[in-house]
Amino acid sequence: DGHLCADRAGEVCSILLEETPAWDVVFLQEVVPKTARVFVGRLKASGYSCVTEVPSAEYFTLMFVREGAQAVKVVHAKRVPFGRSAMGRDLIEAWVDVAGHQIRLMTSHFESCREGAEERQRQL
Repeated sequence: DGHLCADRAGEVCSILLEETPAWDVVFLQEVVPKTARVFVGRLKASGYSCVTEVPSAEYFTLMFVREGAQAVKVVHAKRVPFGRSAMGRDLIEAWVDVAGHQIRLMTSHFESCREGAEERQRQL
């Protein structure tokens, strides 16, 4: 149900935003356009920015970084498509500076189902 999906996304945001201290980085998987609007709206209003564009796909991943976070500064971020994915999967790579050290953060949602087993192995 689309309405319940948006409600659940709102509850996820509430849980994330109630944590103390606040999360510097948030990784989300299985996001759909309806929940993306909730996540982007609520998290942006609470001082987070999405490190990449929100794709126009059926479902996808998102990564957010808390703006003004002393600990994490985004240097560069991009989406890397999995070329053979039948499900439109990709990888978000973000290079961040943490206390003067560059680290790479990544999130993805690999191909699923039995038919995607071989492709999932390549993605990993």
